[in-house]
Amino acid sequence: MNLMTGGQCTVFQKGENFYYADRSYVPYIGIETMIFPCDKEGEVTSWSELYCDRSGLSLEDCIKEFLSE
Repeated sequence: MNLMTGGQCTVFQKGENFYYADRSYVPYIGIETMIFPCDKEGEVTSWSELYCDRSGLSLEDCIKEFLSE
């Protein structure tokens, strides 16, 4: 759980790279899922998102979509 937003979050790995995925409610926008690069401890290394979804897909489905790209 993202303690700041109350949303869902997780860290996952693709190859040698790690990513932080967050799905949270954003006022005036709704549910938003974003993926950022991070280190293996989950510390985000850049807040420039690599992926953004506002369609309401689950966190798992957004990660699957990101991994398929």
